[in-house]
Amino acid sequence: MAVLALLGTFVVVAILVISKRRKLVTGSSAALVSLHSLNQNYQRRLTYPGPIVYNWVDRVNSKAKLDRYDLHKFFLAQLAVLEDQIHGQIAVRVNDASVYAEYQAAYQYLGSTKLGRSSHEKIGHSAFVRIEQKLYTKRMLKAPVCIAHVRCTVRYTSPKGQNSYSRGLDCDFEQLRCGLGEIRQIQKAQSSASFLLQQERNRMSESLRYQVLSRDNSRCTKCGATPQTHGVSLHVDHIVPVSKGGKTEIGNLQTLCAPCNLGKSNRH
Repeated sequence: MAVLALLGTFVVVAILVISKRRKLVTGSSAALVSLHSLNQNYQRRLTYPGPIVYNWVDRVNSKAKLDRYDLHKFFLAQLAVLEDQIHGQIAVRVNDASVYAEYQAAYQYLGSTKLGRSSHEKIGHSAFVRIEQKLYTKRMLKAPVCIAHVRCTVRYTSPKGQNSYSRGLDCDFEQLRCGLGEIRQIQKAQSSASFLLQQERNRMSESLRYQVLSRDNSRCTKCGATPQTHGVSLHVDHIVPVSKGGKTEIGNLQTLCAPCNLGKSNRH
């Protein structure tokens, strides 16, 4: 028992000595003092958000639909609905990673310029440097991690509930970010297509309209109606609609009365 007590006392004394030496090094080390200031600065800028987690589920009414279900398309559709929210979540984590890269560079520069250049009269230089290096490494801020757990699931349950089937798709942070980029490319392409269609429609000038009406003798090319004989208004219409690739040029334009133009629109 006396040996155990003596051993316990020795351990306590050793811990106190180590603690005291660490305090002396901490108070005397220019590197550790500077690291403390550096850490305080970057702790205010780092947020360390948790993982991005989503669990999206869809259901179908047949096993055949389940088998041919496009889970990636479902994934993109869900992203489109929550685009702004997910973009914000990704941006926070990407910003944290960028801020931490700055911190790492500053941490390494500080270590290369100040570690091993301080001392204390009560501690040998080699012991001082060894303790300083351990404390410097231990006090480095932890790195933020960009994590996402996204699960897309499609399920089918038979009418009587006897059989249940499912398929799933799992996406991580990088796949989530790529999916968001894919959505934006699709939206950009759709926007460009809409813009080009509108540009094509805008080519209809008063001069071109006059040419078409003159060519068609201000008469509907379908029913022969005129404003004078039938009291109808005349429209200049695209024979092949712009939405289907038709051009705004005289060869693709015709004169239609309002009822015929409406009838054509209803069919197309």
